[in-house]
Amino acid sequence: MRRGARAYFFYFIILVATTLSAQTLTTLYTFCSQDNCTDGYFSHAGLALVTDGDFYSTTQFGGTGGLGTIFKITPEGALTTLHNFSGPDGGSVLSALMQAGDGNFYGTTFNGGAHDDPSCDVGGPVGCGTVYRITPGGALTTLYSFCAMRACFDGENPETTLVQGKDGNLYGVAGGKVGGTIFKITLDGTLTTVYHFCSLDNCSDGAYPRDLVQGADGNFYGTTYRGGTSTACDDYWNNLFGCGTVFKVTPDGVLTTLHSFDGSDGCYPEAALVQGRDGNFYGTSSQGGTGGYCVGFISSGGTVFKITPTGTLTTLYFFCSLNNCGDGMLPYGALIQASNGNFYGTTNGGGSGLNHGTIFKITPSGALTTLYSFCSLQNCADGILPYGALVQANGGNIYGTTYAGGTQGSGTVFRLLAFADVSVTKSGNGTVTSGDGHIYCGSVCSATYDGGAQVGLTAIPAPGYTFKSWSDCDDIKGTLCLVTIDSPKNVTSTFTTSNVGLSSLVLNPSAVKGGNISIATITLNAPAPSGGLSVGVATNSPMAVHPPSVVTIPPGATSYSFPVRTSVVRTKTVANVIVSAGASQVNATLTVTTGYGSSQAPVSQLQR
Repeated sequence: MRRGARAYFFYFIILVATTLSAQTLTTLYTFCSQDNCTDGYFSHAGLALVTDGDFYSTTQFGGTGGLGTIFKITPEGALTTLHNFSGPDGGSVLSALMQAGDGNFYGTTFNGGAHDDPSCDVGGPVGCGTVYRITPGGALTTLYSFCAMRACFDGENPETTLVQGKDGNLYGVAGGKVGGTIFKITLDGTLTTVYHFCSLDNCSDGAYPRDLVQGADGNFYGTTYRGGTSTACDDYWNNLFGCGTVFKVTPDGVLTTLHSFDGSDGCYPEAALVQGRDGNFYGTSSQGGTGGYCVGFISSGGTVFKITPTGTLTTLYFFCSLNNCGDGMLPYGALIQASNGNFYGTTNGGGSGLNHGTIFKITPSGALTTLYSFCSLQNCADGILPYGALVQANGGNIYGTTYAGGTQGSGTVFRLLAFADVSVTKSGNGTVTSGDGHIYCGSVCSATYDGGAQVGLTAIPAPGYTFKSWSDCDDIKGTLCLVTIDSPKNVTSTFTTSNVGLSSLVLNPSAVKGGNISIATITLNAPAPSGGLSVGVATNSPMAVHPPSVVTIPPGATSYSFPVRTSVVRTKTVANVIVSAGASQVNATLTVTTGYGSSQAPVSQLQR
């Protein structure tokens, strides 16, 4: 089934309530904002981030010719139309652009071009599609029109985002009379068919290929939407076989089928693979998974998988694992691996926003978090039905497109803060810790958090110091700094030395049987300062006596009590307990005797 000709099924899933995501999505642009939609509408493709810092992409329809556009958009949302398709130069663009080494952009159109065949005229103008080049300034050149060979042996209706190989040529896929093709094309337009799918019985080598990626080994890897050795998805009525495959192909056209989906591990993969930093490939199947349904209108929610270069596949996640598919379903777009090592992607359905798609994060081990559900705003002003891959830019921001929705109902360009760093700077002597343990500053003064997360930081002054102030927090509650991850956060904690000294230390009782506690009471020579006073506690007999290493005396207190625990001893031990605050120091002795009795101090002596 071609994506350009896909029937858009209605999934009968009723969501009782809509829950706003913890993260904030920013709509940068809504299509069809210009008269007669001359800015284009229905962007099926993802964005390409290029060397000038702007994003480039395409729309399927609209523009002055009505057959789609090429546009660029700044990170702030200023859109410029670079080209309007009119038919002979192509039309009905489904694929994204790629910037080649020469600085120009290359892409394909699903329809249009110089050649026609009745089977090509699906959902667009006359013609079987093209490969084109466009300069950053908008000058377009048609490099190749498909169906130039008899019986369209060179392919037709390409949906592919091209990839530039290490040899400098461009590689992509196209449809065809049987199962589709893999082609190579030079930058000046000389096309060579590398492989014809459905070359084996029942298309066991795959059919209807999707976008390619070149692996570190120089081979190309990809998926096919149908075909393979499994019969679980065979549709003899429509002469469609198999649940799809993962394949490897050499630049010379030697193809190896790495995996055939069987429904239970997914089916009908729509998206390109991405090679992770670990050398494995990661991808999605648009349907299948738990339950293994891949026939007709009955379908499971899709999967995320990992596959080694030699073909060992591991299913990392099954969509529709939550009630009413709140985690999403139909993952059509390719994954990206962001700078934090996690993968990000979209689903075309499911979520808490009336079944209109999600943005998700998944770790390499398969832990999935739904970051945003589309149609979370009134009238779906935030967009619906994302198809294209996301792109990371400007730190932890991710950018993408939705096919429909927005204030005009014709799609959007959006930005979502997927993650950001929290960094701590200290002034003076003390420690800052986060409630989740990721920050201990000390040694670890920054950590990465998901957008929308709330992080609490606690300031603990060093002995002889007091906490003075926080800066750049979203909320401050004494020594606690609260930040919300809506941008990178840089906070400062300031500690100062205290002029308050220690007057005395009393242990009550001063002798206990091992295993019991004594209550230590510190007396100050003045009230503790507004940030509290941190004091260090030590002993010369750590095997027998176990005081806390640091205690903080609260603001305004002139004395403070805390427990000193002991261990069972074989011989009587006389321990010295030392409390210090800067240059000020006091001490007392605690005798620990043998045996175990009820000599511990009453808890009521503790000041809380």
